[in-house]
Amino acid sequence: MDFSLRLNHFSSFIILAASFFSLLIVIYSLSFFKGKDSAKQFYLYLLVSLSFVNGAVLANNLIMLLFFWEGLLLTLFGMIAIGGRMAFKTATKAFIIVGVSDLCLMAGIALTGYLAKTLVISEINLPLGSLGSLAFILLAIGAVSKAGSMPFHSWIPDAAEDAPLPFMAILPASLEKLLGIYFLARICLDMFRLNPDSWLSILLMIVGAITIFLAVMMALVQKNYKKLLLIMLSAR
Repeated sequence: MDFSLRLNHFSSFIILAASFFSLLIVIYSLSFFKGKDSAKQFYLYLLVSLSFVNGAVLANNLIMLLFFWEGLLLTLFGMIAIGGRMAFKTATKAFIIVGVSDLCLMAGIALTGYLAKTLVISEINLPLGSLGSLAFILLAIGAVSKAGSMPFHSWIPDAAEDAPLPFMAILPASLEKLLGIYFLARICLDMFRLNPDSWLSILLMIVGAITIFLAVMMALVQKNYKKLLLIMLSAR
């Protein structure tokens, strides 16, 4: 495995955006965590999460990306668990849902490496044949799940009740959303030859449209303002 990093205009934008959002949350959390024992744990998880996001965005090797990607799963669990009375149960639910989708990502990475004969992202350019389409779908599941989109969003409204409020603003709404969108863009634009008129392009558009429609329908009947905000974030 090559420890290779790659910086381009797109990855630079994602890193700057993640850093900017993290700075805003740190400023807000100085007031939110004032006098609370969990403040040090939150700041530790926040800095580690930001480093994992930067590593995943810069990684030019799928195994390296997977390492940083899975690191976020651990900080996700930790940041939810320091919340309220039911926080550990909610953290476990989030860990299972995201973990199952990450198994699809692992399978997609293995299949992509087998087809491309390399794990270097910048050298992968696969056609969408039978196995190529399967690899694309498995990788896309991992990216969509990280972005908190339907149907992998069900843990987010629960975490809105139990996790610390700054966590909901920074990890699922900012860092993981940015990382999921970034990786989905790399899959569609760099790693696979995705044509605009292919059935996979149509499938992605259908999934996006259904996500927006269902999220809006759920928002119309939601009375809790924190859950309402995060449901709308799932529709982005």
